[in-house]
Amino acid sequence: MKKIFNRFCAWLRAFEYKQIKQMNAKAMPVKEPRNTYTTTIYALDPIDGQFKHFQGPYIKADNWTKAEKHLQENGLGYCKIEGRLIREDEYFMEFERPSLN
Repeated sequence: MKKIFNRFCAWLRAFEYKQIKQMNAKAMPVKEPRNTYTTTIYALDPIDGQFKHFQGPYIKADNWTKAEKHLQENGLGYCKIEGRLIREDEYFMEFERPSLN
């Protein structure tokens, strides 16, 4: 009886291993967003009380609409998307604004 039980356990482990291997093969890789969007925050400057704009956080999203949706869903509705980040270094930031035509 013990031999039958051991064979069954070995078969079960092999079956589970095969199932897990198949599931991992079917699993889709996580897709990273392709674009980074720059945001702006419009607020009163605490130093002089004037209404100014400040750079907000970068948002990673596939497109403009998903970036705006990300802002609304994560409590960043006060930010406005300015454009898509093209490149940035220590002294310079280049981004693309959508055409208004």
